[in-house]
Amino acid sequence: MEKKVLLFSGGFDSMLQEWLIKPDILLYVDMRTSYSDREVEALLRLPDHYTHRMRVIHFPLGEYERDNKYLPYRNMFLAGLAMQYGQHVYFGFNEADDAPDKDDTFIRRLTTLFRHLNKHCIGDMGWETTNFSFSAPYEHLTKTEMVAECLKQGMPVDWIRGIRSCYDSESVIGCGVCRPCVNRAVALINNGIYSPELFDTPITADRIADLMKETREYDGGNYSKRYYADLQKAKRLLFIKQGVTLALQPSFQTVEDFTAIELKIIFIKN
Repeated sequence: MEKKVLLFSGGFDSMLQEWLIKPDILLYVDMRTSYSDREVEALLRLPDHYTHRMRVIHFPLGEYERDNKYLPYRNMFLAGLAMQYGQHVYFGFNEADDAPDKDDTFIRRLTTLFRHLNKHCIGDMGWETTNFSFSAPYEHLTKTEMVAECLKQGMPVDWIRGIRSCYDSESVIGCGVCRPCVNRAVALINNGIYSPELFDTPITADRIADLMKETREYDGGNYSKRYYADLQKAKRLLFIKQGVTLALQPSFQTVEDFTAIELKIIFIKN
C-alpha cells in the first residue's frame, strides 16, 4: 500500500492541511528548536483523530537555528526522513512562504534528486511499487483561504480556534505578538471565528499594521500580494470592531461622538 506522509508540526498550516489531505501518517520531527517543547506539549493534547496516526522522531537540527528562527536546509532533511515512512510526502507550505526550500523549484529539484537516490534504495524500503512524490498541494492558498476551505469541509470550529502556532517557548496558547500568532489571528478574523482569549495578548489592528510594515521592509516588494490583502482585511475588520465597541460605551453619548466613529469606519473601509 502506498502511504501518504504529512510533515506535521501541530501548527496552523499542518493542522489545517491534515484535514484536507487526510494522510496515513503524521510525522513530527522533534528538531530541538527553541519552541519544540511547546510544540510537543500541544501534540500531546490532540484528540485521537490525530494521535493514532502520529509518529515522533528526533533529529536535532535546532543547534543550527538562526536568531530569526530560520533553519537552513530544513525541508531537505525532513524530506529524506519522511520518505522512510511512505512514498508520498506532503509539505504544509502556504501562499506567504517565500523561503527557497518552500517553492515549486524546490519540489521539482527534490523530486529529481530522489529519483536518482531511489535507484539503489527502493528495494530496501519494502515498497510494492517504485512510485513516489513530493508535493505541497495548498502552497498557493493563504491561511485565510485554508481556514475557509476547512470550514467548508466540516472541520470543527473549536479545533481550528484551538491550534497553537507560536514562537514563544513560554506561552501555552500563543503569545499574540510573534509573526505566527498574528498570521493565525488574521485567518481567524477574516473567517469570523476570532476571539481575544485565544491569545495571551489580544491581537490589535496596530499589531497587524506593524506586521504589514515588517513584511514590506523585509521582503522588499516580493511578498505575496494576496497575503498582504489578508492582512489589510483583518486590520480593517478589527478597526471597525474597535470603533463599534467604543461607540457602545456609556462615555459616547453625543451625536458628535458617534459621528466621529462612523467617519473613522468609513475612512478605513475606503
